[in-house]
Amino acid sequence: MSKKPTFDGLELRKLIEARGLSIAGFARLVPVARETASNWCSNKHVPDVESAGLIAQALSRAPLAGGPCVPVTVGELVGLP
Repeated sequence: MSKKPTFDGLELRKLIEARGLSIAGFARLVPVARETASNWCSNKHVPDVESAGLIAQALSRAPLAGGPCVPVTVGELVGLP
């Protein structure tokens, strides 16, 4: 049986922090309100498909702290390999 895709805000927070970004800085990249980004990271709300795509694009453009840009896929955001 395959794993059901599930968005994990805590994983999103790890991806954001790995890039040395604050929630506000990440929100500016997506772009969404800081409160919206905070709600995603605390699992209060789940981004829609379009927003998940924008999140993946924003994180893919933001280099890891002290390193290169690393692509992020929508699948990673929902726990798929």
